[in-house]
Amino acid sequence: MPRCVPAVVTMAGGGTLGVTIRLAERQTSRSTSNGGDMKRLSPAELSEEQKKTLAVPPLTYGFLAKILFVVMDLFYGRKRSWNKFKVLEIIARVPYQAWEHVAYIAITHSYEHRDFARRIFDRVQEARHQQDNEQWHLLILEEWIHRQQIPEMFFLHRIVPQVIAFFYYQISWLL
Repeated sequence: MPRCVPAVVTMAGGGTLGVTIRLAERQTSRSTSNGGDMKRLSPAELSEEQKKTLAVPPLTYGFLAKILFVVMDLFYGRKRSWNKFKVLEIIARVPYQAWEHVAYIAITHSYEHRDFARRIFDRVQEARHQQDNEQWHLLILEEWIHRQQIPEMFFLHRIVPQVIAFFYYQISWLL
């Protein structure tokens, strides 16, 4: 039976959420995607990193992203909500799943070119880490919504996200 440990997640607005994480499901690697080791930052270092992030100019979103934002606003409103964040986390995993699928097909057709196949495999590993990260966000948000007893409608919060994710998967697969 996997050992469980408590963890605390700081939410937007300063609130915290206590969650239980099974160690068997937790990432064992403490390295970053570029191969460097992760380290725990002090509050001052975290603040400095946040300042660097905020200093970066905002992204210019592409056509498909803008369509996704419009659809999300139509179904869930322009206001931020925990339910809307959860739906975004459901959808956020989709491109990584699609790219992983395409990459395995590419490896199947090009495995005799070892260097190329290895580069594809390395990207699959990165995509899997990103997908796992989005999955953790989803699980944390689901637990938060449940603990806070935030109401959800079955159609709007279960069916609609799956339909959006289906179409997003198809588009991501083509890209």
